[in-house]
Amino acid sequence: MKVLHLASFNGNVGDNAHHNGFRSAFEGVFGDVAWEELEIRLFYNSWNKEKFNEQFVKRVNEFDALIIGGGNFFEVCHDYSDTGCTINMSKEVLDGIKTPVLFNALGFDTKKGASIENLSKFKRFMECALEKESMLVTFRNDGSEENYIESYGVLDDGIKVIPDGGFFLGLSSYPEVDKQMIGINLACDMIDKRIQGRGYVEFLDELVEVYSSLMDQGVKLRFFPHILSDLKIIYDLTSRFQDIYVKYNLEIMPYVTGQGCEDKFFQAYYECDVVTGMRFHTNVCSYGMGKKVVPLVSYPKIGDLFKSIGEESLVVDVNSLDFVEAYKNRLEDVLSIDDYSNIDHVNNLKRKQIEVITQFKEIVSGLIE
Repeated sequence: MKVLHLASFNGNVGDNAHHNGFRSAFEGVFGDVAWEELEIRLFYNSWNKEKFNEQFVKRVNEFDALIIGGGNFFEVCHDYSDTGCTINMSKEVLDGIKTPVLFNALGFDTKKGASIENLSKFKRFMECALEKESMLVTFRNDGSEENYIESYGVLDDGIKVIPDGGFFLGLSSYPEVDKQMIGINLACDMIDKRIQGRGYVEFLDELVEVYSSLMDQGVKLRFFPHILSDLKIIYDLTSRFQDIYVKYNLEIMPYVTGQGCEDKFFQAYYECDVVTGMRFHTNVCSYGMGKKVVPLVSYPKIGDLFKSIGEESLVVDVNSLDFVEAYKNRLEDVLSIDDYSNIDHVNNLKRKQIEVITQFKEIVSGLIE
């Protein structure tokens, strides 16, 4: 089976983790698959290297299936787009695609801005995709369903909600766990949306207070940059640490991109006893690997995600009035847990993913017949 996979492959290691977990499940249902990757950023208005046009349609129709995503590609903040989102496919393009299409675990996001016009454009796009028997639309379980209902009043028939593939990341090996290591991801993109009620420097000072108290107890910190700008906040924070902490308690993982890089990267996450962070896949992948997690909510999707799986008690809101105390106490409490297991939650999520992939196989098989 030849599959064209349109997604992010060279931008955020978390996306690579999603693809890893999704493809494993997909191949479990379909059997042998020959994947061809097409980078979504080539279609971004900022890159402007590719277009959703007749040439794209011709290319897609040479494959047995088209997978789009996962990712947050249903952000309706792009005025230039005919659909209001990154997937800028006109009705003519959709009509021209004869290959089965799976819109896979995509985030419908209104938090970056959603004009009435963009919402109208996106609604027309959804109606056009949903009326086609060859297309299956799925949202990620990150609050996208709630955002859609808030925008349009109801979730359209045919839209499925499935877990992100990062929950099912399969490592090639599982290293030993360092009981005194915390894996940390911090983000400073969209900082005005992430941090409320105080400035960036004040936020850093709060983190110094939390992490210094842990390092005083001998805990080691390992920082993970998922995108290039993560290196900035890692440096801005760690340069505030006392020198003795920098010499004895600090590790910083390298910045990597490209499909395949996720294996060793998340093996380094697995080595940590506890994982905490601001990025979506920091928390999704670590939770899926059975790690104890302390998700930091600085953007609604993470909080909505853990609410959707009944684990909202795990999260800490970076904008709460008692953030420093709550974060410090939560990390100390989680470090002391020895008998943690979330296997039932992860297995339930896996069943939902397999159900949708099986439904897509029925669509593909029906068209072939």
